[in-house]
Amino acid sequence: AELAIAQSNFDEATRIYEMVLTEDPNNLKAKEGLNVIVAAQRHDAWIAEAENLMNEAEEDNRAEKLELALAKLHQVLLENSQHPQALTMNRQLLAEQVRLIQAKSVKKLAFNQPVTMEFRDVNIKTIFESLSKTTKINFILDKDVPSDLKATIFVKSVAFNDALDLLLQTNQLEKKVLS
Repeated sequence: AELAIAQSNFDEATRIYEMVLTEDPNNLKAKEGLNVIVAAQRHDAWIAEAENLMNEAEEDNRAEKLELALAKLHQVLLENSQHPQALTMNRQLLAEQVRLIQAKSVKKLAFNQPVTMEFRDVNIKTIFESLSKTTKINFILDKDVPSDLKATIFVKSVAFNDALDLLLQTNQLEKKVLS
């Protein structure tokens, strides 16, 4: 039965333990073995749920799905702190979580990094193209923004977010930030 459990053949292990219990209903090892099987099946189900959560994850909800998957793995590790598959998957998801947090932090830093802009009567689209190249932030201009709109802005060592707000306000434009 223990060999069957080690091979994840829970049906065979259950059959063996139940045969033992029909012969000796008080056999503690068989009762304990059935409890181990139930726990192993529960752990496998939680790990499968965690894998499904990560497979379903899109870029916009990846952090939330990652949290839910880590919670499932945490349940497994609370009951069996040495579960090899849960440990490996937990390590991978924690590394991904760190990567997501760092990426989010970099985006925040980009909005706070100081910029210097010196543009006189330059097409607004050219200004945004230049900003995009230097800050690695994507801009999408609405089709209603006139293609001949020119702007003048001179700022030195100003937080990018403040410079962007100034540029938008002086040209009667608005922004919408997506993630």
